[in-house]
Amino acid sequence: MVREILKFFIFVVIILIFQMTLSSHLKILGLFPDLLLIFLITVSLNQSRHLSPVIGFTGGLIQDVLIGGTLGVFALSKSIVCYVSCLFPTGKHERSRPLLFMIFFLMALLENMVINSFLAHESVSGYGTLFLRYGLPSSAYTAMTGIGIVLFLDWMKNHHFLR
Repeated sequence: MVREILKFFIFVVIILIFQMTLSSHLKILGLFPDLLLIFLITVSLNQSRHLSPVIGFTGGLIQDVLIGGTLGVFALSKSIVCYVSCLFPTGKHERSRPLLFMIFFLMALLENMVINSFLAHESVSGYGTLFLRYGLPSSAYTAMTGIGIVLFLDWMKNHHFLR
């Protein structure tokens, strides 16, 4: 159990470092996919309702500490997203890529809604503009990236690169 927790922490830190260093290369129109969110959703889809929010909170708290900003925003948003994502039927997403795309998209949208509710009071443009300008496009980009990663990992597994 301790080994699994340690692997989780290390993996989250590696994903965040990867995301921070490559974000300028992955950026399209000022938006980049949330790689940590993709990882946390994928993990939460196969976890219980009790463990998923803890996974999301821990990943989000690490993100809060490493990236900065308002402490707790990512922890809250990712714990909510992980709790909701674990409510989807287990196993169906493994067979249906469109369903998995919708899960990634809806969960990224939910996270954007939570984060934008904190940022809207600091913005001149307001919640609706933030949501339309950043929330919808970044959610679609995160979902497409998530599906791309899943398809690549499936291809690697089918060609015996991964076990």
